[in-house]
Amino acid sequence: MPSKTFPINETVLFKSTKILSKLKEEMEIVKLYSSTKRNFDNVSEFTLALDLLYILDLIDIDLDNGVVKKC
Repeated sequence: MPSKTFPINETVLFKSTKILSKLKEEMEIVKLYSSTKRNFDNVSEFTLALDLLYILDLIDIDLDNGVVKKC
């Protein structure tokens, strides 16, 4: 039977904490994905988590250099 709720560990909000815990210093986006991809269903979900962290002003993304860092 379908459920209207999701377990917290399946949410993007929860999964985004895996990015924060891995991001000790400035890191290339590709390397960050490689080191956290087991926590995400696909690259789209990883990107959504990055978007969420950026909107919450927890990370800064430098698209010119392809790097992410904590704010």
